[in-house]
Amino acid sequence: MLDIFESAIRKKLADVRHGRLNSQYKTFIDRHKSELTIIGGDKTSLFKSGGPIVVFCCRDEALRLPYFLQYYRELGVEGFIAIDNMSSDGTRDLLLEQNDVVLIEANGSYLSARCGLYWVNHVLRDLVAEGRWVLLVDIDELLVFRGVENRSIFELIADAESAGDGVVYTPMIDMYSRLDLGEVRYKQGERFIDTCKYFDGLDTYKFQSKRSGFGVEGGVRDRVFFRSEDGKNKINLSKYSFFKWRDGMLIKTAHSLSPKYIQKTNTVAALLHFKFFHDFREKVEVAVRDNLHWNNSEEYKVYWGALKSGRPLSLFSDISQEYVDSSSLQRLFDLPGER
Repeated sequence: MLDIFESAIRKKLADVRHGRLNSQYKTFIDRHKSELTIIGGDKTSLFKSGGPIVVFCCRDEALRLPYFLQYYRELGVEGFIAIDNMSSDGTRDLLLEQNDVVLIEANGSYLSARCGLYWVNHVLRDLVAEGRWVLLVDIDELLVFRGVENRSIFELIADAESAGDGVVYTPMIDMYSRLDLGEVRYKQGERFIDTCKYFDGLDTYKFQSKRSGFGVEGGVRDRVFFRSEDGKNKINLSKYSFFKWRDGMLIKTAHSLSPKYIQKTNTVAALLHFKFFHDFREKVEVAVRDNLHWNNSEEYKVYWGALKSGRPLSLFSDISQEYVDSSSLQRLFDLPGER
């Protein structure tokens, strides 16, 4: 009985904090909504389907975009909302050609819009009906879950709802090649996994069960770029990217939802993260030059420090494991049973 009482108190306090945050956030969201204009796609057909939709921000992602869309269509996704921030590489033209994409032009600073989160929150609030499942991802992220080879995204939703969950925990797993970074070549339209099929074995990760969800630390970025003497991990791999949208929710950061208690879930999937294609160096250089990311692009400055010399850099090591199918991540999917 005491546990139930304490849980109710914690939830009430979280709602109070969320209410304050919601009020503050709404001011910023409204301040940036004038930067958004729908320039393509059919909102009506998007509303009619009622199935899960993918929402993403993008800028100059023509290389990955065709396979990204193909992958999620094959998974069962019936509609996309793309927020394009002034692409100049053909991304916008590609998106305008898609019948299932509502394209929104974002004319403003990505960084000032809290790395796109103010735009995303406004779009969700304005275009997405309560109770609809939303997958919020980047162009280099592919959702996988137990048995994904033979199951659709609707079956993942059924798993979550049968467990009483309105959110799926989706940590990132960084993927890479056996080749040195400078030798990796990805061709538009190819499967991402054919270029980068390796990841750091899950036995090298740290898994935590927290009151407000899960925690996962480790991976190749920490191992290669962010090794520290104190042993603390610098990269946050946790995400709650697949959720049932409800009125009043906030996408607080790229790694958390508000109110926090909605992150409590027994359903786990993963995002295979394909950052390390041949365009990695160029993207890092632009991010540092134009200061496009959090904390004065601190993370990207670390990458640039390792890349600027032009010396060969390999991410592959003796702890690397090949991704064969979803069973390669069994340890991750079994997290709820370890509580």
